[in-house]
Amino acid sequence: FTFSVGIVAGFTTWLTEMIKNFSYLRLASVQMGYMRYYLEMDDGYGEEVSQSVQSQPSGQAPTIEFQDVTFTYPESDRPTIEHLDLTIHAGEKVALVGLNGAGKSTLVKLLAGLYRPDSGEILLDGRPISSIPHEEYFAQIGTVFQEPFLLASTIEENVACCNGEQMDHRRVQQSLERAGLWERVQAMPKGLRTVLYQSGESGVEISGGEAQKIAIARALYKDAPFVILDEPTSALDPISEYEIYSRFV
Repeated sequence: FTFSVGIVAGFTTWLTEMIKNFSYLRLASVQMGYMRYYLEMDDGYGEEVSQSVQSQPSGQAPTIEFQDVTFTYPESDRPTIEHLDLTIHAGEKVALVGLNGAGKSTLVKLLAGLYRPDSGEILLDGRPISSIPHEEYFAQIGTVFQEPFLLASTIEENVACCNGEQMDHRRVQQSLERAGLWERVQAMPKGLRTVLYQSGESGVEISGGEAQKIAIARALYKDAPFVILDEPTSALDPISEYEIYSRFV
């Protein structure tokens, strides 16, 4: 009897693990499907890409204009943003305040070029961003989202988003100083060359606030003419938040 019960229990455990692993494989297949869909996605420009955005002189920001912009999420029965008209003039600082679900992050992603409006146009210095190649448009904006994405690489590579001779080490340090993280980095085992997370070698785990500061340092290092901040200090205390925002001048 004991032997029979053991066989049944062992088979049950094996069957449970098999079902669990099958679920993991199915989830991985779905996620890989999303990746393949993204990689094969048409950029939507086609032959209409004929205009280039001119590089702005240092310190000079472009003018952004939303003209009758409407956006609805798939499978939603109502628009998140409807017939929006908004102009952000060169050199102007604008803060968007509203309730959760009001569309603030959606507007940021539209402005960053990650979403496309259902109708209306978004203009950069009078030119539709849909007519500007991705690389040239992205060069004009620096964005920090609520949940920063960091790579399992060194701190300096996460800030500069490059390595080797292309990196300006002095500029990396200055960006971390402005983000309020330089003292913490200095105290790490390898300083700027400290690896984040576990990536085959000894790495360090950082807090949510420190991750946000690295993402802010990344935007400061890029020094783009137009900076978009989507609650980048939500994990920081009020004093640190004030100090960081005061450095965006």
